Amino acid sequence: MENIAYNSLREKNMQNTALPLEQLENTKLNITEVEDIQRQFAQMSEKKVVRQKLLEWSENQSQSTSSKNKLKAALGFWLLGKFEESLTLLEKDQSELAYYLKGKIAAYQEDRKKEIVILEKGFQKYPHSLHLGKMLAKAYLEQRDIEKGTQLLETLKKLELSEEDILFLEGYLYEIQGDYEKGMEYYHQVLEKDPSHFDSHFRLAIQESLRGDEDKAIYHYKECTKKIPIYFTAWINLGLIYEDRGRYEEAIRCFEEVLRIYPQNLKARMYWEDCQFSLNMVYDEDRKKRTDRRKQILRIPIKEFELSVRARNCLNKMHIRTLGDLIEKTEEELLAYKNFGENSLQEIKDMLSKYNLSLGEGKRQAASPYPRPQSSVKTRNQVPEELLAKSIHELPFSKRAITGMEKLSIYTLGDLLSKSEADLMGVRNFGKVSLDNIKKTLMEMGLSLRKV
Repeated sequence: MENIAYNSLREKNMQNTALPLEQLENTKLNITEVEDIQRQFAQMSEKKVVRQKLLEWSENQSQSTSSKNKLKAALGFWLLGKFEESLTLLEKDQSELAYYLKGKIAAYQEDRKKEIVILEKGFQKYPHSLHLGKMLAKAYLEQRDIEKGTQLLETLKKLELSEEDILFLEGYLYEIQGDYEKGMEYYHQVLEKDPSHFDSHFRLAIQESLRGDEDKAIYHYKECTKKIPIYFTAWINLGLIYEDRGRYEEAIRCFEEVLRIYPQNLKARMYWEDCQFSLNMVYDEDRKKRTDRRKQILRIPIKEFELSVRARNCLNKMHIRTLGDLIEKTEEELLAYKNFGENSLQEIKDMLSKYNLSLGEGKRQAASPYPRPQSSVKTRNQVPEELLAKSIHELPFSKRAITGMEKLSIYTLGDLLSKSEADLMGVRNFGKVSLDNIKKTLMEMGLSLRKV
């Protein structure tokens, strides 16, 4: 029955997928209609099904010789986050929608200067376009060009820009001028009118995070993750909050969602690697607990076990006092001892099996085919004082590595060389990428972190 119910629900979702695809097929290619289609796609529950159907549809449209169908294909690729494919189809298109899509793509790629150039050209060609106008006003404000942003906002008000868009831009203006409370008040007013206003959710998420209310920040970022094309920065910021909370698997999923669409995103790649390393550290902690438990077991005295008098006496004469001593011996060594027979051997093997131990185990683990390499790096005492006094900001460390070091009060090379890898990894959010950056930089100088 459960499978029938699930299949019925899935079939319903498949049918719902057809609705925005049908609208795309019949769209008149005006931006208001496109934004409505965008919202409908974002609300789809079967995202994987939606993406697959949309990809097939977009590829079919791109084969057409019709400029209208090519623009539809560009729109489809844009919704999927396939920006290069979309830009290729938009290259010679001078329509209002083409400027809108190219401006959106530049914004997603965080190329603000390019975004402004595109939108200025588009708004000059379509001076009554509220969509291009509000995007351009926001771009000006993001670049902190308050004068241009304010002037354009006043122009858009005369063109009867929607109340929620005016509220958002005014809220953003308050925010960038330092009145964060007023800005948040305006964003909440926007959401009362339009609960799916992603930009307001995003600004609120940032402010709530800065105020230390991560639960509210997570709520607003999660709302942003419903957006199609995916809101890269929202996914990354959400992943960073999860990472801060030690929820590494959820953080990894956030970064992977970005990398699935935009594999060249260096931030997502770096944070993903950090989380993978942190997750392994968690597993290492579990392994340490198991190791500590094993050590406790190996310290258990033989006298605490109920053994035959013969077995106990033999072990005592062989100076075997604990389970740790016992697993250092092989079966052959025990049987070679006088009066130690098969019955005593089986008795001991049964005892060890209760603790997942076996005879000879200690010797097997102690054997290592890999000799310890000799260090060729200088010790701290061999480094000149003037080099030890050098600021970490003068050395080619990454910004994130420097931030992590400063949390440990590491300000000079000398401070750094007095720390071990474990000291650095004890800092919150200090991951493998930062550690590798430090180790590589030190290695190039013939130096290394303190050995434990």
